[in-house]
Amino acid sequence: MAIKWLLSLVCLTLAERVHEGMELVQLNRGGDKIEAAEGKTAAREQLLAMKDTLLGLMEAPASSLPVLEQIATLLNTSFIHIYLTERSNDETQHNALLNNAQMYGEDYDTAIEDSAGLWDELTEARDLHYACRQDQGRLNKGFELCKGAEVTLQQDYQMDRQQMDTTAGSIGCTDDPDSDIWLELERLDTNWDSLSSGLTATVSAVYELKVQEEDCAAQRIVLDDKIAECNGEDDGQVSAACDYSTEVLAAVTSYTNSFNFDRGEFESLKPIWQDESLDRSTQCQLIKLLQCYVNTLVTHDDAQPLNTAVGVCDEQYATTSYNCSEVEFVPGDWPKAREMANITATCHDAAWDYGFVFPLDTQSIECPSCERPDLPDYVVVESAAVESAAEDVPEAPEAPEGGPVAPEGLVGPGVALEGPPGGAMSPQ
Repeated sequence: MAIKWLLSLVCLTLAERVHEGMELVQLNRGGDKIEAAEGKTAAREQLLAMKDTLLGLMEAPASSLPVLEQIATLLNTSFIHIYLTERSNDETQHNALLNNAQMYGEDYDTAIEDSAGLWDELTEARDLHYACRQDQGRLNKGFELCKGAEVTLQQDYQMDRQQMDTTAGSIGCTDDPDSDIWLELERLDTNWDSLSSGLTATVSAVYELKVQEEDCAAQRIVLDDKIAECNGEDDGQVSAACDYSTEVLAAVTSYTNSFNFDRGEFESLKPIWQDESLDRSTQCQLIKLLQCYVNTLVTHDDAQPLNTAVGVCDEQYATTSYNCSEVEFVPGDWPKAREMANITATCHDAAWDYGFVFPLDTQSIECPSCERPDLPDYVVVESAAVESAAEDVPEAPEAPEGGPVAPEGLVGPGVALEGPPGGAMSPQ
């Protein structure tokens, strides 16, 4: 009996050592993985030794083994509690990362909703710019017609002047000081009507030319003012495009970088969670076996019922039939990334587009600076054109015959934009 009593104390000591070992494993979790694994291996070896010791107590009556209840308590509480704590820690870490993914998506949605105001500002700036360029196109046409008329009047004046000079020469009008003045006066008197008519036509042509030149000069002033106004509207549109593109880029990069970082963390931890769950389940099966042994020793004194009950315990262990779901943890999958809004182009990008066809000779070639950050490799830039910009666009004014006269500082062909942003891309 002393030997049986000693074995029970040894069994209790082993149980306490296993408990201490598992506590060390818990402390090392998240730190030195090798040391933690070694601790789990040592704990398992001690549990197996405890199993052998318990089997050695089979012939002792339960009344002589009071320490069995202490062993049962240690198995039922301390061991399982450690495994439950580890499972809870894994699940907490797992859920925190998934909650982060959800939060990043919600923050992204909010940022995109907030950027809608900037998109409205961009469309308004586009409409103002387009209307201004239409006005500029009409002024361009009027100015070109005015200059065309001025050229015609200049030609008429030259013809009248030439005709007057020819008439004056035919009647002997000359600036030669040695000519016979009386003869000249006689000729002048004879052909006065012809000369007077030519002079009147020339003076009239000069007057009409001067009026036309003044009219064209006034139109040039109005046109220059309109050019300055439209260039300002141009700056307003490209600046609004920069603001919107920068805002959307910030939302996309913030979401993508955070989402991908946590995805990498999640995917690196997932196999660890799976391995730890399997290890806990395996250890739990062994602990449940020991619990079954203890309960059998406490319940049965006779050899035959005891041996039968022990066989049942062994059968359940061999078939992993003990319920260990409480210590198991099956991690879920990382969520699918949200679809990202397009990064709209600025005037510095190849995809830049104004969203309308410029009337002839009205496009500015200036491109103000944009403080948008550098684009990540995964970003695709698309046109910031507004869909409505291509609808009901009036035709540009036709140029007068002979070709247009381009105002200074306005060169370059008109361009057309693609549709509004609305495609999607997923974080890589």
